[in-house]
Amino acid sequence: MRNDAWGAVSELAAAQHGAFTRRQAASAGISKDVLGRLIRLGLLAEPRAGVLHVTAAPRTPRLALSIATLTRLDVVASHRGAAFLHQLDGFRDAAIVEVSSTSRFRTPDAIVHQVRSLDPRDVVRVDGIATTNIARTLCDLGSVCPQPVVERCLDDARRRGLSLRWIQGTAERLHRPGQSGTR
Repeated sequence: MRNDAWGAVSELAAAQHGAFTRRQAASAGISKDVLGRLIRLGLLAEPRAGVLHVTAAPRTPRLALSIATLTRLDVVASHRGAAFLHQLDGFRDAAIVEVSSTSRFRTPDAIVHQVRSLDPRDVVRVDGIATTNIARTLCDLGSVCPQPVVERCLDDARRRGLSLRWIQGTAERLHRPGQSGTR
């Protein structure tokens, strides 16, 4: 294996906590043969079809969230996973790998929420990971966390100077009958 191939793979993975897709590798000029060789050598693993990670990369919550969000194009870190990435008060130490998707799929190492839509306004990149923005995250947290936890995160958002109008507007836009998070 040539060092330039490993260098290209490492550079690609570094921006995403050690994970990348076969599609991203192909776009970077890394062939299937090179990827296959790196997998056989134990330098890469493929935890999900089409998603690879550098085996020497530390196993962190960010790597787990990166792998989960790279699984499909319509998957973003959300709920408690997004709260961790945004470092909201109460979510700074550990992460639950929790994602949202507009399509139905399951994965054994993440909680997956199927959502009707993911408005581009609600999606940002945090540490290279597609993630719901703070307003959307607060709305989603209401469906999985007790009210005091959500209030603590809202207080954190206010301390950061985020607009309450923006947060309220997001909640109103997302609210539908029977949904608990936006209430």
